[in-house]
Amino acid sequence: MTKKILLLSATLGIAFLSLNSNSGGPAKAGNGNLTGSPGSASSCSGGSCHAAGSGSTTTQLGGPIFLTLKSTSAPEASGMYVPGTVYNVRLATQNTNVRPKFGFQVTAVKKSDGTQAGSMAITSATNTQLITVGGRGIVEHKSAITASTPGLYNISFEWTAPAAGTGDVDFYAIVNAVDGTGTAANDQPSATMKVTLKDKTTSINEVNNNIASSVFPNPCTNVLNIVAAGNAKYMTTVYDLAGRQVIAPSHQSSIDVSSLTAGVYLLRLNTADGQQTATFVKQ
Repeated sequence: MTKKILLLSATLGIAFLSLNSNSGGPAKAGNGNLTGSPGSASSCSGGSCHAAGSGSTTTQLGGPIFLTLKSTSAPEASGMYVPGTVYNVRLATQNTNVRPKFGFQVTAVKKSDGTQAGSMAITSATNTQLITVGGRGIVEHKSAITASTPGLYNISFEWTAPAAGTGDVDFYAIVNAVDGTGTAANDQPSATMKVTLKDKTTSINEVNNNIASSVFPNPCTNVLNIVAAGNAKYMTTVYDLAGRQVIAPSHQSSIDVSSLTAGVYLLRLNTADGQQTATFVKQ
């Protein structure tokens, strides 16, 4: 009888450990990178961790990755990054079944070869930790995180963008909504979430919508000229790298930039076919 009780206790203990093996974070628990990024072992919805995802854990509107400049808190242009810049990154997801807690992993890699892109740092050691797996930094939960609003999950960390010339950067994230009971029965992991960011300092010909437009001369001193593909009608606006408008919207093909101080600026060009973004240097 004693042996049976001990055997049952041991079996229950193993089951408990297997169901809760990721409560301290997948990488910390030894399951490694589960973001779905290049080099990852699998994902949270694989059989090694949790039941298959139901699809009810998804991105919040406009999510899941939001970048703001650490220095000014100004939002970065959607889908863009400036090499070497330090950003506050917010991962934003939701669960339609309003699970009260969640776990997560997120990493950033170069699209070209899948290696680490830039570097990440945690801003709170209470809920998050930074783990390195296969040479890639991964931010993940330390324990199940209680959502301030059940069903809405937000987590923040810092990211220093990689050097110029890196090219496109892919953020991979996965979030698991849990009921807080300590078992995996009602877990609802998301599918892998992927966001691609482009180098904001690349030329306008390399950015959005495949519209062959150009700006010249670059660098410029007094006047910046704009030629839109197919002579399309357009409107341009000039911003500094903190996101502040420095030259008002204009339909002109030549912009007087003589009053700007020397530095790098962002030009946004809107046409009926979409939006393009370019940077230029004012000397």
